[in-house]
Amino acid sequence: MKEDQRTRLSKQMLRNALIELLKEKSINKIFVREICSKAEINRTTFYKYYGRPYDLMKDIENTLYEELSHEVGDSKSCLMQTMRFIDKNADTFRLLEKNNVDPMFPQKIQNIPEIKEILEGVSKSEKFSGFGSYAYEFIVSGGYGVVRNWLNKERRESPEEIAEYLYTLFYSIK
Repeated sequence: MKEDQRTRLSKQMLRNALIELLKEKSINKIFVREICSKAEINRTTFYKYYGRPYDLMKDIENTLYEELSHEVGDSKSCLMQTMRFIDKNADTFRLLEKNNVDPMFPQKIQNIPEIKEILEGVSKSEKFSGFGSYAYEFIVSGGYGVVRNWLNKERRESPEEIAEYLYTLFYSIK
């Protein structure tokens, strides 16, 4: 069932309010009344959609995931599109990573079919023959570490540069 415009707007205002509050403090110190006050929305409206701030945080993660999964195209341009999307939403990604409410969120992103295809392709190369899941975990963890480091740098490279770097790293070991 498609949401009406008022529902979408209310949810977006709540998401924006939580993101602003996360810039000041961690999720476990944020109360519903603060979110509602910042969003200028009644608490009843909050509870109509969410049970607690963690549920709203999960909604933010799901929204980012959905947007990213629609953004990535074929495998060739996947890294570039992914890094541009992360860069465009850098503040939100940093806040999610810092608050680590859902430790499975990075894995969810890694399971987007186009991203998974790249990671599996690299980990199944001849160089990793016989290492199976260890190679996959090495590639995934290393790639995530690079992205996390890049995301948290004050003066970071462009998304195109970091995508090229990841591409070079992945395909030099393939």
